[in-house]
Order: sequence, then structure tokens, then C-alpha cells
Amino acid sequence: MMPAGKRLHRPYAAVRIGAAQGSAHAHQGRPAVAEPAVDLATALRNAGSPSDRAVVPQRWASWFEWAAPGVSVMVDSRIEVVPPSAWADYLVVAAGGPGTLEKLARIRASLVVVDRRDQGALLRILEAPDSGWRAVAEDEDGAVFRPAPAAGVPTGE
Repeated sequence: MMPAGKRLHRPYAAVRIGAAQGSAHAHQGRPAVAEPAVDLATALRNAGSPSDRAVVPQRWASWFEWAAPGVSVMVDSRIEVVPPSAWADYLVVAAGGPGTLEKLARIRASLVVVDRRDQGALLRILEAPDSGWRAVAEDEDGAVFRPAPAAGVPTGE
């Protein structure tokens, strides 16, 4: 059984951490992982809703769970709760590998956060005019993307 305040949504394996519970990864109000710029977390919190399914860099996931607790993320640092098939999908998407757009559609992702430093291929795929995605926020660390309205993917808006 999952601890109170945490829910596992299959097959997407999204993890929600209740705001009242706080993140198990936070220490003295600060996450114990590499922090992306506050602007990206604020953008995700402002652009996201409880119906959203976000793909975020795994090493930033705990930070986003803490900063935007209402948005579900695909994977986080608790690798044992994510099914192998979800990890396989995440690894392809995170690397901007073959079939990235198809995987995003299949898992019904409605937000994608890209790390400029480590995910250049994914950034190029999502920035392509025919990708079906649009940037809703950007800063020096990365960008937050949402499906373009005509893409047919729920936007959570």
C-alpha cells in the first residue's frame, strides 16, 4: 500500500504528492536534488493543473513535485514505483530518440519540461514547426512545452 498522500497512476506511473504532506525529498523546505531555475517551476505550476501529465527531467522531478505539487510527473527519484515500460518510454523521450512524439501522444503527456543543457535533441523535436507542441515558458535552464491546440492532446487548460 502506498503511504497517505501519494498515489500511483498506472500505466503512466505518475506520482502526486499532496501539498499538505510535502515531499519526502525536501529537507528544511528545500529539495535534495539539482534545482532548475525557479522560473521553470513557477511556469509549470502556473501552466499545469491536476489533470496534466508532465514529463520532466528525472533529476529535476522532486523539485517540481515540491514546487508544483498539483501536477503529476512521469518519473521521479523513486525508481522502484515506476514500471520498466514507463522507464523505457521516459528514456526515449528524454533523449529525443526515435518515436518521441508518438510516445508523448501514447502516454497522453500534456506538459514537457526540457533541460537545455542535457536534452538538446528533445528540445529540437518539440521546437520543430510540425511537432504539435509549443513553448509556454522558457528561461536559461530550459523550457516548458504544451501541445498546440490543434494537436488533439488534452492541454489541461
